[in-house]
Amino acid sequence: MIKMIYSDAAGNKKYWETWQDGLTVIVHHGLVGETGEVDKHAAGNDPEAMMSRFADEAKNEGYGPLIDDALVTFVVQYQIDGFGTEQDLRKRHDIEDELNEALGWSGNGNCDGGDIGSGSMNVWCYVVDPEIATRTVKATLSGRGYLDGATIAYEADDEYVVVHPRGGEFHIL
Repeated sequence: MIKMIYSDAAGNKKYWETWQDGLTVIVHHGLVGETGEVDKHAAGNDPEAMMSRFADEAKNEGYGPLIDDALVTFVVQYQIDGFGTEQDLRKRHDIEDELNEALGWSGNGNCDGGDIGSGSMNVWCYVVDPEIATRTVKATLSGRGYLDGATIAYEADDEYVVVHPRGGEFHIL
């Protein structure tokens, strides 16, 4: 997979990515936070070369590589009893899957897994834009009935900024 990002003069962030799916090369692009467009191309004999050619075209339009170090740590936390239950773990896995899909298809990052125990359950994500991610994550969690009890925060200057609920508390053990 090749992922790229572009910020225009107005501050709009755009994403561009390509990957191979069997005999098809997929190109997915749009504004960060929106589903964007998906173009499918027959891969031919050399899908890697096709992906590289498409990536070169995107670079010519001003896109640059999406660098992992530029992504912002974004976390959804729930308070649980002790080390949690099997139901808590299933919930965490469901949230991880849902957020990975929502963030990926909106060009705003991915979910990187989670942890559970010591009174909390965390789902860790890495995002391009935390403000846009907040809207996406809240809508996704709300749609699944998981927003109640969630504390949502992102890392800025070695501290976590709570974005939901307003005035909420967030602790990493």
